[in-house]
Amino acid sequence: MPPTSSTALTASRAAGSWREYSCRPPHDDRAPVVVRGWIAGLLGGLAQSLGEGLALVATELVTNAVWHGAVPTRVSLSLTDDGPGVRVRLEVEDGGAGFDFNKVRPAGADSPAGADSLACGGRGLCIVAALACDWGNVRAAGRHVVWAELTTGGLEG
Repeated sequence: MPPTSSTALTASRAAGSWREYSCRPPHDDRAPVVVRGWIAGLLGGLAQSLGEGLALVATELVTNAVWHGAVPTRVSLSLTDDGPGVRVRLEVEDGGAGFDFNKVRPAGADSPAGADSLACGGRGLCIVAALACDWGNVRAAGRHVVWAELTTGGLEG
């Protein structure tokens, strides 16, 4: 179950020693490319060990923030190697009102709730759910954060 408050959002970081980084991409169509480059430069070989999953999750969350959110957009990446592998947490924050998690949560393995099977869009959060070991969102006054966690080396999601 995803956290429902900003307190819950930070609680998962309290257990281990997390290293945190952030950037402010442009709030336009360049944002996904900027964020993918930032992540690749920041994580180096670790980004490769996470495969295309981290890049795809980042692309989906940042694109949603640009298309559906409001300025400002902020991307945070946290990682810890406490445990048998590395856990990476990606958070994308925007100034929008956000969405009701229970209304967009994937209803099945391959389609979001209420999605038209012939529509060109509307599957991004299904992709995030499939690639991340955990994900969710937090809405607070004047901000919305969507987060996803991915792991390497033996952590179970």
